[in-house]
Amino acid sequence: MSSKKEFLDILAQLDAIHPNRLPVEKLREMQRTIRIRQETLADRANKVQKTATDALEQADPEVLNLARNQATRLRRDNDNLEELDSKLERTIHERTLRETMATKLGSHRRLACLEGLILVLIMLVLGLLVYDNFVADNELRPAWLSSENIFMIDVLCGLHGGVLFPLDLCGVQKIRLETLLD
Repeated sequence: MSSKKEFLDILAQLDAIHPNRLPVEKLREMQRTIRIRQETLADRANKVQKTATDALEQADPEVLNLARNQATRLRRDNDNLEELDSKLERTIHERTLRETMATKLGSHRRLACLEGLILVLIMLVLGLLVYDNFVADNELRPAWLSSENIFMIDVLCGLHGGVLFPLDLCGVQKIRLETLLD
């Protein structure tokens, strides 16, 4: 029974190793490691290219397989590194943006409440637009659901939804500043 518990503990620890759960500084260290690995990969590509050029000068037919296989391997390794780097970059940007917005609002709970309110407003606007399109006759509608009132409600919801834009802009400016400093 103990080994099962240990196994589950190990799985929980492995699940905790995820970009969303790691500190931003650790993610930046990982990005620096990726840059080093990309430089190493470029050096390896230069060596393969030199080897292939030498083999081609000697008319070695194996150069055809060597070049194709090594190019495929190098391309795959580079693609994996670039994909990982963009995943880390996206996670850093999202986290920095959310932290900045939470700071501006005062807490993460307030940010979640504001995002929930924005979602409700979006659903309200979509519902009203569907209602406006499918109930064509204004005489069958309640007075407060006339096309003009629906338009005004949509405008007010849109204006309130614009509250997040300045917060996003603050976060984006902070991200740009941090990127320039790195």
